Amino acid sequence: MQFITFALAALSIGSVFAAPSTVVRRDPLLDAAISAVNTAEAAVASEVAIINTAVTGTINNQAITAIQGSLTNIAAAISSVTSAVTPLVTGVALPLSQAELNSLSGLVTSVENIASNVQTAANGILSNVTGLSSILVKAQALAVLATINPFVQPVIQFANSAITGITDPVVSTIQSTLSSISDIVSNLLGPILTAILGLL
Repeated sequence: MQFITFALAALSIGSVFAAPSTVVRRDPLLDAAISAVNTAEAAVASEVAIINTAVTGTINNQAITAIQGSLTNIAAAISSVTSAVTPLVTGVALPLSQAELNSLSGLVTSVENIASNVQTAANGILSNVTGLSSILVKAQALAVLATINPFVQPVIQFANSAITGITDPVVSTIQSTLSSISDIVSNLLGPILTAILGLL
């Protein structure tokens, strides 16, 4: 009888680590991070659209000014959101509730979108802004790349901690998105950074 009681207790403890918390709650730090990232996502997308228009047209002084301004705004948007995502690492109680886990999936998707848009902008600049013109946007492009790691790493660290040991369908989606983010960041801070540093 004691063995059965112990086994049932062990099973109950194990189930806590195998599924999201059933407690209905929304951590304010997580909500604040989601709100800030969503705002940054929209801002970055808007600025990247401006860059895409500029690099596909005639690269004149007006285009360079537009690219410089948009890169500066992107760097500012990402820098501002970093202070909202950094507290996630130590400030949010685990395990997450089901609602929080679902929100986490949306958060990492938004982070992926921001990183992907930065990659699109950087590739567009490298492909279309050449010669002396490229030097005029180098500093701003480097400033954007400098914001990437401080922004994405706290989110990746928190998300990995939050899904460890959890068996829920949304976990595979989060894992896939985190893998995509890592690939994009590796490209941004590898080949793309090298190419931008090489602009003369």
